Amino acid sequence: MLDLDRETNKINEPKYYSQEHQHQRFNPLKGEWVLISPHRCKRPWAGQVEKVDEKEIPEFDPTNPLSPGVMRPSGQVRI
Repeated sequence: MLDLDRETNKINEPKYYSQEHQHQRFNPLKGEWVLISPHRCKRPWAGQVEKVDEKEIPEFDPTNPLSPGVMRPSGQVRI
């Protein structure tokens, strides 16, 4: 949208920031134009979110040497 400066009666054009707007750049190694979208990181995540089923995670696994109270192959018991 154009804005009129009332003091100078000149039209103020909107400023363009390449860090904020989608634009194209020429890749001289490939000889083609590529689309740059720097604002993608600011978009909210709209992808799939997996639910964690806590019932599948055992509280204690006697076969896991890293679980507390299980003897390790070295003979030590982790507390």
